[in-house]
Amino acid sequence: MKILAIVNYSESLMEKAELIELLKTREEFVKCCGRDFTLNLISDKYNLVYNVKEHEDLHIKVGLRGWGQFEWEIIKILHEKKYVVPEPICFIPIRKHHNNNWAFGSLEQVDGVLICRSIRGTDLWQSFSLENLRKVIELLRKVHADDSIRVPLIENYKKAEIMRGLHYAKQFDFGTFRDALFKKLKHYDTISLKKRFIHGDARPDHFIFTNGNIGMIDFEGACMGDPIKDFGTLIAELLNGDIELNNLQGLIFEDSFTPEIKERFEFFMIRRLLVKMKYENSVSAKSIIINILSDNFDIY
Repeated sequence: MKILAIVNYSESLMEKAELIELLKTREEFVKCCGRDFTLNLISDKYNLVYNVKEHEDLHIKVGLRGWGQFEWEIIKILHEKKYVVPEPICFIPIRKHHNNNWAFGSLEQVDGVLICRSIRGTDLWQSFSLENLRKVIELLRKVHADDSIRVPLIENYKKAEIMRGLHYAKQFDFGTFRDALFKKLKHYDTISLKKRFIHGDARPDHFIFTNGNIGMIDFEGACMGDPIKDFGTLIAELLNGDIELNNLQGLIFEDSFTPEIKERFEFFMIRRLLVKMKYENSVSAKSIIINILSDNFDIY
């Protein structure tokens, strides 16, 4: 298994030399790779990801969101409950996150270094099939139904989700559909729901098929929230990837696709599609949103 160190920063990034010295101070990390190692940058898409040159399976992921300590707590809980997740090794707090522009309810953001053993395998994109998608859906259902997973509640959860949606929606020109989009997002506040533990960012690349099991990674968005968020996020990614999905309603919701669930599902699909417009310049994402707002959206 890979060693993964996740570092969260707010206003400025720690220099690589500083990071190396910081890692040398933690006995847990030193036991894994010693004190003589070199970091090489291998990805900067969402976070800065390094590997350790002398130990190719040792990775260090530098995050920019301030959710390191929260993710550390989530991984510990899930690992203790025998879910297939990165094995937590240690967390090194650095400072509290002072940028309030992207807060999530009442959760406190803390910058720091999260070190864990990552999961080897292929993600859902790499091994996509309807059968594997069904397995991921079953895993999410299992997680949602697990009452033993308890994490801090988010104050005004629904309002926090709406504010994030509006944050992105305001950045794009939807023309005559603008009012309908804002109304759709704000309507979520009127829906009643029972909060369950959710992954919070259920993208296909966050599910790893390994040794006959399915692992989960990247828990920065995990919380007690709306389970439909995981399904809306997952399907928004798959649709935007131009994958043909037949009988999708039955695959996810079976006979429980009520008008209220439909509202929640479309809310979180729109949320995710707006993110894809922002960070991936996705043209098809905007078309799907407009189809939803036009009541012409039919994936069933």
